[in-house]
Parts: sequence; C-alpha cells; structure tokens
Amino acid sequence: MRRLVIGESSRFPDLGRALREAGPERAVARIGRILEDLRDAGLVAFDDAVEAATVFNWLVMGRPLNEVMLLGDDAIPDASSQRRHAELSVRVFLASVAVPPTDAGG
Repeated sequence: MRRLVIGESSRFPDLGRALREAGPERAVARIGRILEDLRDAGLVAFDDAVEAATVFNWLVMGRPLNEVMLLGDDAIPDASSQRRHAELSVRVFLASVAVPPTDAGG
C-alpha cells in the first residue's frame, strides 16, 4: 500500500498525509511517550522524544521496509529474521541513549 500511496501522492496529496498521520506519526508519538516515561525513570537520556522515537522507528523499520519497497512482498523477512533485526535495532538504540547504572558501592 505504501508504494501505491507514494506513486499517487502527487495526484492525491491528502492520501499521503493521511497515511503518514495514521502510520508513522502515530507510531512515533506512541514510542515517544514510552521513551519519555523511560527518561523520567532515569533509564535513558535524550533531548527530544519525537526525534529519539523517529530514530528508533527507522532503525527497526528501515531495512525490512526498504527491501519490501524495492523487491516486493517476496522480500518480507521470516519471523526469525525480523526478530534478529528488531533485537539488533534495540541494542543499537539503547547503546546511544541508555543511562549507565550508578555504582552504589561507592
């Protein structure tokens, strides 16, 4: 569907806006709220929740989405590949925002 909307976005710009609002913007807003909660708990550090959520979203979505966009539905990765990619994306993201634990022993 994304390919279809992209192909028709110049003729139907409202369609592209609607998909963006219902898809990526909605997901990023939700992720941003979760990240803000984690920041409030002192577990992660970043300046802008929407920016951090966008980075996380595209780490997770980037490669699989790009492959499907360019190669079609046959490029949808199997569940094991999706899981490995998601786990790596989480590790990469956390490496950039995680607050190291404090040494309580002094």
